[in-house]
Amino acid sequence: MKGLPWLVVGATGCIEFALDPIESDEPAPQSVVVEESFVQVPLPGVDLLLVIDDTASMAQEQAALGDQLVALLDDLDAAELSWQLGVVTTDMSGDEAGWLRGSPYVLTPNTPDRATAFADAVAVGTLGGGPEAGLAAAVQALSLAADGGPNAGFRRDDALLHVLFVSDVDDQSEAWLGDDPAAGFLDVLSAEAARTGRPARASGLVGPVPSGCSSTSGTARPAERYEQVVAASGGVQVSICEPDFTPVVGSLTEASTEWLTRFALREEPLEGQVRVVVDALALSDGWRVDGRTLVFDEPPPPGARIEVTYTIELEPAG
Repeated sequence: MKGLPWLVVGATGCIEFALDPIESDEPAPQSVVVEESFVQVPLPGVDLLLVIDDTASMAQEQAALGDQLVALLDDLDAAELSWQLGVVTTDMSGDEAGWLRGSPYVLTPNTPDRATAFADAVAVGTLGGGPEAGLAAAVQALSLAADGGPNAGFRRDDALLHVLFVSDVDDQSEAWLGDDPAAGFLDVLSAEAARTGRPARASGLVGPVPSGCSSTSGTARPAERYEQVVAASGGVQVSICEPDFTPVVGSLTEASTEWLTRFALREEPLEGQVRVVVDALALSDGWRVDGRTLVFDEPPPPGARIEVTYTIELEPAG
């Protein structure tokens, strides 16, 4: 591409033009080379909904959540995510079924004494009645998040949705979601993803399939239905019988994070005239250009520097 003018777009957004200093009576070149650079950062935020079993067998697990899973908040901060967190129980009886618990009922990075607020929110008690309908409770909580509803303010239009189920039994939502509650819940996740343009996922701290588990805090039955929605939505599943929930924090943060795969270019490149370098490594495949958008098959690594060089066609001088 020797002899072509250059357009450089730096990380700071400044633009510089430099023309090849070759004197000629010929018309100005019809092409120009553009350089742009990007840094891979997480997309804006996540709305995290914890659905916690509030029956008599869950006292120790709730205490462990308050003590250990609070580290998730610091991990979300470290990932530079704008997060919101709400808690609901699996109890679908009563007029307040699906209402978010705690005060404030939506926790954010700016919540005063948020560790205490988190511990209070997840301590939902053990007086809940059966059946433990976690999927139905999540659907209800989301439906009540509309403007004017009791959960208003929880769902944002630009945030990923991550639902975490915590229970020592499998879901029992047939009375609310029909014969296939898992399919009904996954339909709701799909609708959320379509509405926001962001992923919607489910994870579980539940009994492992196929045999469940036992621990000093009791036993857990295999959670086949929760496993189904976790696998279908790309979440993570961890045994509720683990003695320490802290190691799961990193996995939950990863499942709560969306990384860019699409990068908007300033101009539309000429076909076949694009070079992509990620962290100093030139890539010959794994990406494509769609109009003015560079699209990767898989997200570049967190913090990666992406450099794009391409040629564009100028309008002929009038």
